[in-house]
Amino acid sequence: MRRLLLALLIPISCALAGTGTVKIHVMNGKSGKPVTNAHVLVFQGESIEEVKQLKHSFDLRTDADGIAMLPGDAMPWLGVLVDWHHSCQSELDSGIYRLATIQEAGLATPNTCSSIVKTATPGELYLFVRAETLLEKMRH
Repeated sequence: MRRLLLALLIPISCALAGTGTVKIHVMNGKSGKPVTNAHVLVFQGESIEEVKQLKHSFDLRTDADGIAMLPGDAMPWLGVLVDWHHSCQSELDSGIYRLATIQEAGLATPNTCSSIVKTATPGELYLFVRAETLLEKMRH
């Protein structure tokens, strides 16, 4: 009986794990500390072009650990912005991510703000950002 129960539960748990949520860690690229209580805007799409066209979006908020939870039913491509913060990626990096890559291997974005790096595990996305300068804020 126990083996039958395990045989039934293992495929169900594997199916649920494949559609699980993704942890988005928003980190201060200069200090390495989490960015707490920040508004995170996620653009998603079936293609990179849909993300660039800002067709589908939703809002998230980071918690006390700088983590925002991305629902498991997100579209295959993502673009993530953090209000009042500037990405620490170089301009050559697109800032558009493949959801399957994040779920399967994890992803940590490049950090041009300092030498701080993080190693992501499957289901995690590390974003390095810095607070916008006064001039950057005035451009909004």
